[in-house]
Amino acid sequence: MDLSTAVEAPAAGTHRPITVADIMTRGVLSFSPQTTIEEAARALNDRRIGGAPVLDGSRVVGVISKSDLLDLIGDGSAPIERVMTPVLIAVRPTDPALAAVRLMVTDRVHRALVMQEGRLVGIVTPLDVLRVLARGEAGGLVPHDGDDWHADPASAIYVDVRATWDP
Repeated sequence: MDLSTAVEAPAAGTHRPITVADIMTRGVLSFSPQTTIEEAARALNDRRIGGAPVLDGSRVVGVISKSDLLDLIGDGSAPIERVMTPVLIAVRPTDPALAAVRLMVTDRVHRALVMQEGRLVGIVTPLDVLRVLARGEAGGLVPHDGDDWHADPASAIYVDVRATWDP
């Protein structure tokens, strides 16, 4: 994955909490529901990433991961819509980064989609969080005493697209 697509977090020593926009990766790899298992597996492997959103036009309809693709091993011509996860777990760019971290830990997922006005604008993965830690900016992930910001994963967006998407 191209590390240049990650947004730089605030400089060390700043006191504002790090937001999702500060750590998310832009220019997200995505697939159409009709992408074949083989094509998706090859693209994920080539970019060394574990999963990506599935878009029908500009609308997110699911998420596909390498582990989802294993369900159809041997049938590489099948479309990924057969095995994609149709439940989206998303945060907003303005949410605290800790909200995305807590969401991923609580729901045991490896990626949180970043949505703004119904459109995909980025993705947060554990690697994005590790970049912040590697830069020594972990303090921006943790609320400081007296800071009034919300990092509860209950504010995240959970959407089961099966109810609204008819392939």
